[in-house]
Amino acid sequence: MSTADGSKTPEEIRAEIERTRAGLSYDVDTLADKVNPSSIAQRQTDKVKGKFSTMKESVMGTAHSGTSSRPTPRRGPSTRPARRRTRPSARPRATPSPWGSSPSASVRSSPR
Repeated sequence: MSTADGSKTPEEIRAEIERTRAGLSYDVDTLADKVNPSSIAQRQTDKVKGKFSTMKESVMGTAHSGTSSRPTPRRGPSTRPARRRTRPSARPRATPSPWGSSPSASVRSSPR
C-alpha cells in the first residue's frame, strides 16, 4: 500500500524493518555459532570422525555392501597335506642328570 507519490505507508515500513531485523538476527546467530569455541571443536571432531569413517570403510568395506578386505574362508578339504602326528613314545627323552633325579635335588640349603 504505497501512497500515490510512491512513498511507503508506516505499516509497510514497520513490516520491512521487522523482516530486516529477523534476517539480521539469523545472520548474527549464525556468525556467533561459527566463532564459538565449542562449536569449532565440535565441527573439527565431526570432520575427523568422518575422515576416519571413510578410511575405515575403504579398508574394511561397508556393513551394507557385503564386501570385506578379508578373504572368505574356504569350505571343503584343505589343499595342504595333513601333518603326521607323532606318538609321545617316539620323541627323544631327556638324558638323566648326573647330579640326581630332579633339578631341585642339586640345590641344597646352606647350614645355619
